[in-house]
Amino acid sequence: MPRPWLAARGWPAPSPARRRPPPPQDRPDTRPDDADPTDGDPTIADRPIFAGADFGIDSLEPEGSPSEHAADYLAIIAGELLPLSDQHTTNPHTTDLTSSYYVMADTAHTWNDTPGLSSFLAVHVERDLAAGVFEIGFAPQPLAAMAQQWLVERGADPAAFTRLGPITPADQETERVESLLRGAGPDRFTVHDHYTHDDAPFDIWVIATDTQAAASDRPVRVFHDRRQADHDTYTLREGAFADFEAAYAWTEDTDQPLPPVPAEGTLRAGAARTQSPHRPSVPGRPATQPYSGPTPPGPSPRR
Repeated sequence: MPRPWLAARGWPAPSPARRRPPPPQDRPDTRPDDADPTDGDPTIADRPIFAGADFGIDSLEPEGSPSEHAADYLAIIAGELLPLSDQHTTNPHTTDLTSSYYVMADTAHTWNDTPGLSSFLAVHVERDLAAGVFEIGFAPQPLAAMAQQWLVERGADPAAFTRLGPITPADQETERVESLLRGAGPDRFTVHDHYTHDDAPFDIWVIATDTQAAASDRPVRVFHDRRQADHDTYTLREGAFADFEAAYAWTEDTDQPLPPVPAEGTLRAGAARTQSPHRPSVPGRPATQPYSGPTPPGPSPRR
């Protein structure tokens, strides 16, 4: 069904220089100069607006400018989004979807000239069918489990995500760490830095502070994700460090073992001994503020 709020934009056919909106710093797209301008895709006007997933908003209008801008942005990168997991809630009196939560792989992140950007996108949709409107928001995340955690903050059930992608956890330890991140809550881990590698062995590392371990001698965490491309599996591991310097040093050689994390009971005991309203600072390298991914473009003039 036509979407007047998008058609009015008059989006052109994709091109190497304009396959996605630039991030806030107006960085150019860095796809190869000889890349096919269309990659076999029809124009945006002719193809499904959300080729990577059905967001269930075909007959609805955006509720407010934030949702309009977010939908515009997702429409442009739609062909580069691959659904990995989702969950939905329906109206108790009908089969109509009301809330939806999606984790997407954003393959277009590799075209940016800033390396290491997040490759996962969390997308949250709320629909009011009676009013004919929808709200939509998204957030780039470095790990799929962190994308799910962002969605859990917005009402998703951490135990109800359906796995859609062909890539699966390699072992129980991966599932345990994912469960930890998915159910951690917004205040447990403070992310300081992360990096996603686009070539073998396709590593992702995240440096964070565990607020429940603030009183321990190793409050810094590194989460390390590695893809086993030949087997369509991945591993996710967690390690504990005394400070940021030690954590960053480990990322220089991710083949070495991660230092084990203290048992949960030890962390709780340490936290109970610290009743100060001010958390102790974590020594070491100051936290950087990594670029967290593109944000929806601002309003554009209607044509």
